[in-house]
Amino acid sequence: MVLVANPATLGLSWTDQPGATVTSGALGTYTITGSEAAIRSVLGTLVATPPSHVIGSFSIDVTVTSSESSPSEPGEVAVLSASTSFNIPVNVSAVADPPTLSTVAASGNEDTAIPFGTSITYALVDTDGSEVISSVVLSGFPAGAAVTYVAASGSTVSVVAGSWTISGDQAAIRSTLDSFAVQAAANADGNFAIDVAVTSTDSGVSSATTSGTIPILVRAVADAPTASGSGTGAEDTAIPLIIAMADTDTDGSQSITAVTINGVPPGGSLNWTNASGATVTNLGGGAYTIAGSETAIRAVLGTVSLTPPLNPVSYTHLTLPTKRI
Repeated sequence: MVLVANPATLGLSWTDQPGATVTSGALGTYTITGSEAAIRSVLGTLVATPPSHVIGSFSIDVTVTSSESSPSEPGEVAVLSASTSFNIPVNVSAVADPPTLSTVAASGNEDTAIPFGTSITYALVDTDGSEVISSVVLSGFPAGAAVTYVAASGSTVSVVAGSWTISGDQAAIRSTLDSFAVQAAANADGNFAIDVAVTSTDSGVSSATTSGTIPILVRAVADAPTASGSGTGAEDTAIPLIIAMADTDTDGSQSITAVTINGVPPGGSLNWTNASGATVTNLGGGAYTIAGSETAIRAVLGTVSLTPPLNPVSYTHLTLPTKRI
């Protein structure tokens, strides 16, 4: 039996069987010889493998030869062999190859939009033109996050149940993805990851998806606290100061670590009781700093009073810059 692959790049493989010999010839030609039973056993294991990424119709030309073991009668001319040829069609359907996908971490400050689309890289494995990138899906955004993008012409972005799907022309998909940015919920500074799924489609009939994640690193940024105060009293006496301050970021990630009081007039004095472990420093020029834990600072501020210079009756303005981490 002779097998001829058409084209020659159509690979044939088999499992050797006792009593049969397979010989490879030129141009994809294979010859199987041996007993009929052994030849049939080899044929039962025959597998055709098309060239990589190639679809379409191929064929295997087969020639089967039978042989007569002896002439029919003495003196007669016997026909000792006869052959029959036929064709086996091999149809190869499209199967998409999963695209490659890689990411690098994107980073930015809290309370700002962090671009991340350009940190996602993907590529087709089958580059013969039969496959395209048909969609990119982004999901897994944290609660309260704001997602922004600019949809390029030729692309569509659909949002369903927290997933953003970009589809359309593959160049437009890439352009749209590059514009994506995410801003976490207000004052949130925790890192998170976004799920990414990239799908390729072969000849419009077969698809394959590769999935991964992209880390988003959020740098903490302190928000300025609010502070105010007032005090009223008689001249030549210590006047209690009522000082109020509050953190604008109340998620527990930040606290007030220092308060500076400026503007104590010459001849006047700032008074306090410190039993909380805070550090009070006279900076000179009518300025004082109270540092320590927020609890200790508040305890000192609750005892602060101002003794103005003797006899003058006027308004004294103090400033209260605060520091937080």
